[in-house]
Amino acid sequence: VYGTTREEVANKLDDLRLAKRQGVGLVQRDLKLGELVSLWIDSKSAGWSSKTHEHYYGPFKNHMLPLISNKKISVINNPIYLDDFFNKSLLKAGLSANNVRRCHKALNNCFEWAVGRNLIAFNKCKGGSKGYFALPIHNAKSKPQLNMGEVSILAKELESSAKHGVLFSVALATGMRINEVLGLSVDDIDFESNTLTVRHQLKRENGVVFLDRTKS
Repeated sequence: VYGTTREEVANKLDDLRLAKRQGVGLVQRDLKLGELVSLWIDSKSAGWSSKTHEHYYGPFKNHMLPLISNKKISVINNPIYLDDFFNKSLLKAGLSANNVRRCHKALNNCFEWAVGRNLIAFNKCKGGSKGYFALPIHNAKSKPQLNMGEVSILAKELESSAKHGVLFSVALATGMRINEVLGLSVDDIDFESNTLTVRHQLKRENGVVFLDRTKS
């Protein structure tokens, strides 16, 4: 900064430091949510698998962008607005608490990325018990589990299934997901040591079937 006196320069620097601490004065342009999400997805998706891409972009595409794509970030990035959006607007649109939490996670990640690139000054989308607002409570349902007696009965029934017996027997014995079993190739099977190596999963997207890497 420039000034005619040292005191004038010092005062201008003090104002800039205060603006930075308050998170204002850093952003050149107030983006719309649709514009920001597009920038974020384009920068990140090159390193994402198709499943990761759908995990983060899906909540935007299916739930958030249809409602607030043209809203300015300066309007959205406000705890009062976000509280109302996650706890009223999305629930009113028919989303479950679990899907609302997925939307929140996606938006929070997008805003964190934007802060790091000075596209927005701060991220007020930190919700949850330690955030700026609460989120709908998701009561997870317990998944049904088979006891060993039921496993034995199921395995015996599968022996008589000519079409899918081997497929489900492998899944039952190993705990592999169906798409992982379908992704096995001859090279993944070692008959000498009786081992399977899970390298791929079979996926279908838009009518196209292909092998993709596993998540981990």
